[in-house]
Amino acid sequence: MPISYTYDRECNILYENGSGEVTFEDFVNYRMELLSGDLQPNLRCLIDYTSAQVNFSFNEMVSLMPSTKQVSQAIGSIKAAICASDDLGFGMACMYSALIGDENIEVMVFRNLKDARVWLGIEGDEESNLPVS
Repeated sequence: MPISYTYDRECNILYENGSGEVTFEDFVNYRMELLSGDLQPNLRCLIDYTSAQVNFSFNEMVSLMPSTKQVSQAIGSIKAAICASDDLGFGMACMYSALIGDENIEVMVFRNLKDARVWLGIEGDEESNLPVS
């Protein structure tokens, strides 16, 4: 699967990593997996898509919004930093953050992991805890 993750329960941080081509179906399956997990409220997410090509339409992105809200309703507040280095991925992430419209979810989009980690208040090496694809 092109989306992998690790969950640091002690720090309540989800480290998500996209690699290669990530499709709409990949996102749907990943969301279902998150909903079946044991995530805690006030979750921080470091989402790294700097090595991924997101391949789905704007309409498909809009259709992800209900599952995004389901995740926040299931676990409470979420603070997510999305990293995308290419212009298309960065633009898609910005559109996604603008579409969410959920007071329980705060999303910021970054070009690099260092800035994302600072915003989330995550200490340490920028490569630590990221899942290996």
